[in-house]
Amino acid sequence: MTTLDAPLVRPSRRTLLRGASALAGGLLLPGGPSRAAETVPPERPTGLVLSALELTGLGEAELAALGIRRHAVTTLECPSGRLLAGEAASELSGALPYARRVPPGRYLVSAYEEPDNRGFEDRACLAELRLSDAPVARWELATFDPPDASGESAAPVAGFKAEGSPVALGDAAVRSAFGFAGFLGVLTGTSPVWKQLSQAAADIELARELRFSFAPDVNLALFNPPSLYREAFASYWGLDAEGRPARLVIDLGASDGSAANRRLHAGAEPGVPTGTTLSALRRTDLSEADLAARPIERRQVSQLACPTGRIVACDPLVGLGDHRPFARSVPTGRHPVRIYIDLDNDWGQRVGLAELRLSEAPVARWRIALADESIMPQMVGDTISGYGVDAGTGCFCDEAAQKALAAQEEARMNEGKNSYGETEFLDAALAMDLAADHRFAFAGDLNVALFHSGFGDGYYASYWGLDETGAPARLVTSFGVFEEADARPRTADKEPKQ
Repeated sequence: MTTLDAPLVRPSRRTLLRGASALAGGLLLPGGPSRAAETVPPERPTGLVLSALELTGLGEAELAALGIRRHAVTTLECPSGRLLAGEAASELSGALPYARRVPPGRYLVSAYEEPDNRGFEDRACLAELRLSDAPVARWELATFDPPDASGESAAPVAGFKAEGSPVALGDAAVRSAFGFAGFLGVLTGTSPVWKQLSQAAADIELARELRFSFAPDVNLALFNPPSLYREAFASYWGLDAEGRPARLVIDLGASDGSAANRRLHAGAEPGVPTGTTLSALRRTDLSEADLAARPIERRQVSQLACPTGRIVACDPLVGLGDHRPFARSVPTGRHPVRIYIDLDNDWGQRVGLAELRLSEAPVARWRIALADESIMPQMVGDTISGYGVDAGTGCFCDEAAQKALAAQEEARMNEGKNSYGETEFLDAALAMDLAADHRFAFAGDLNVALFHSGFGDGYYASYWGLDETGAPARLVTSFGVFEEADARPRTADKEPKQ
């Protein structure tokens, strides 16, 4: 590994690191997601919270690969469309109604379980109310009406407390039923609400439905979170492309100390991406409909020839021959290269991700791609290792193409001709529309996949998406575009309609 005496720096999307490419993956930089996330208003979830929320968009196979289980709890009756959530204790006296209403109807409620949750079994890390199957275009913090709605100056509430009781989700109509039950309690000397809630809370494992004998037309969904004592449970609306709610999700612990968080983000494990980087990489899991809702375009660039299976990623216009291939090899043959374009960026269309797709197997975990994996133990926190870009371009190619180009350059130099990189290669990069498949006339079927590097020059890392067997399913370079998009709200004129 190259030893650096200079202070380490944190790259930004407009940082120009001249000559950084010559370090060829030996450079360790603290970096990854922009620190803008620290000043983002809480209305826009980022980082670990966003990654947890996006679990609800995964299929069963993808969840199983992560070790997460989705359980259908009940079909919730919502006759008023006014949802409320809070502790199940004290006859829901502390439960608060959400400020946003939903169309009256019946909606599926699910619980997400991480089985090895710090030794606690049967704990729900997320609770979801599915309002539609529309893809989520953005997430928004769900606020509650203040307890005293009569006060004109009362501010909306952003969460609810838990002090030893399971979490309940239901329609506000249940409170009317409680009022009738309270009248019955006066007549009989005992409260049927308290009795049935207490029994349900005692019997709950992961999650369950509670349908009251005195009001069979309304019900509650109860959840057993990783911790029954918590200052604030936050909820989030998943909004579709038109700004309509597609789902409501309560974060019961997936974004903090739960085992689901440790498995998904594994912040203590070297070389494992977290936060907005993980969220960006998981865009490669999305269907075409989910991508269109964001909106993101997935574009095919080429079928990359991989005769050796040893892959190089770098700025091809700044010393392609200097870069070592990644230590991990891929199956030989041809594999598709795709780019993911942010179509709704304040700086115009930008390439956020470049992907070499190796199989359709679900990704069980992500790990940073290195030319020298002996430096993996040093990949702690948000440290990254990748390649520097000085010409606004990145690439994927096989080591065979790299060596063929090096031989061609040497032959040209011996003949007194201009460098291939300064002529044909540069022309191809200047002419491409975000990406191009460049084939070498002197090297048979060998090719290089070229693509713009997000916002331009900078320092960028690549990551392996590994399936449940540990085999590489994809190789992805992230250019910081989607990380920044997750870390800041869009401009006001691009907010979805309410």
